[in-house]
Amino acid sequence: MTDDERMGTLLSMQKDETTPAWEPRAVTRARGLSDLLVRRPELAGVYSPADVTAEAVRWSA
Repeated sequence: MTDDERMGTLLSMQKDETTPAWEPRAVTRARGLSDLLVRRPELAGVYSPADVTAEAVRWSA
């Protein structure tokens, strides 16, 4: 299993059932990724595209 597949599996397991139908998938994934890195700080630095995305979400908030 690749890192991308693992990340997709983690994010799909964390999907909040209250996510609005109109919300784009990219937004949902970015939010899930950000939440994951907050809960599991030891994962920071493991996959650089995930770090960049999480940082972008933090700066846009």
